[in-house]
Amino acid sequence: MEYNTRATEQSMLRNLTGAIGVAVLFLVPHFAWAQGQLRAGVAKTAVTPDLHNSKVYLAGFGHNRVATGVHDDLYVRCLALEAGGQIEVLCSVDVIGLFYDDVLKIREQVKVQAPEISHLIVASTHVHEGPDTLGLWGSTPLQTGIDESYLSWLDSQIAATAVTAARSVQPTRMELSRDEHPLLESLQSVDRPPIVKDPYLFVMRLISIGAGKTVALLVNWSDHPETLGEENSEITADYPHWLCQYVENHLGGTAIFFNGSIGKVSTLGNQVALQDPETGEIAQDRTWKKAELIGTRLGQLVERALKSAEAPRVNSILIRKSILFAPLQNDHFRMAMASSTGQRSKENLPIQEGFDSQQAMRFKPKLIMSSSAVGTALWQRLPPFLEKFIQNLPMAASPAIPEPTIRMRPSNLPCVHI
Repeated sequence: MEYNTRATEQSMLRNLTGAIGVAVLFLVPHFAWAQGQLRAGVAKTAVTPDLHNSKVYLAGFGHNRVATGVHDDLYVRCLALEAGGQIEVLCSVDVIGLFYDDVLKIREQVKVQAPEISHLIVASTHVHEGPDTLGLWGSTPLQTGIDESYLSWLDSQIAATAVTAARSVQPTRMELSRDEHPLLESLQSVDRPPIVKDPYLFVMRLISIGAGKTVALLVNWSDHPETLGEENSEITADYPHWLCQYVENHLGGTAIFFNGSIGKVSTLGNQVALQDPETGEIAQDRTWKKAELIGTRLGQLVERALKSAEAPRVNSILIRKSILFAPLQNDHFRMAMASSTGQRSKENLPIQEGFDSQQAMRFKPKLIMSSSAVGTALWQRLPPFLEKFIQNLPMAASPAIPEPTIRMRPSNLPCVHI
């Protein structure tokens, strides 16, 4: 999520996917309960667009960035958690973002295919080297970059992967950990005020009860996947590609990356300097080697974090959600909502017929506050500008906003924030 200047623009669009704050609560029962009560399943599917079928506009920087090749595949990765008769599926997709109407379509497909799934959360890694899925990066500022056939296919692939994950659940035990190694902050550059970083790395591992092998490993950290910069024209998942590759090769299972409160933190710039072990030199900015080194270092820090992991006992899942309307302050995005480029976003937004520039200036996107609980460690992340806004909402029950620090409960289990 993002919460300042240019970052605010992307944040509002990413939030339209239906998750401002996603809280996954892992409740520790006050009585003995076998960890086999928790079941988990995982699945991943390649969702790389076919460059031979149509022109693919890359999202995230300027207009008319046309993809010329594929460096590595984009994926949707889904983790299913089952406890207490509830199944929750969390999916992360290597795209810049999805509007809420797409998430609703995905949920409808999942409901038809697997009505046993209680709740579905869809997040995006916010990669800046994938296809335009928001309609903001076409050939010109007034033309969408969305390929409707690809986007419909993407929605169906996400739904199918979620169903596959839910139907592959097996008895597992859970490990939770976090790391705050100084290297994590050094991998985040901020080039303009406010200088805000969220360097904490959070890890959740699910291990099969029978074989004792890793089923899935969820990683949560905050940084823009934009290491190659606007000059790059090849599709890539950026550093999450190498992060997931390292984790899967060294720890097993399927890795799933969820981005955090990314604000303006970026992998670009000389503030992020990593030594290439092959040459002994600092990897040049905007290069594949730098993206690889960032992902690999994060994978190594995941290994480090798991050495001090704790294992909560899980026996239930609780789900809560609220709908709210947040003000969109960026004038360019308000005007986009009034133009053809914003047409797809209007389906599930509070927009009347005859929407014009004057209404655009009063536009407030529809957002969903989704909170889930897997029976007492809290995973939640809200950017500061939304924290202040939500705290001032005239709602009957505004959600409590946790501090961005780890909290220890009587059980000594970590309160982990996504």
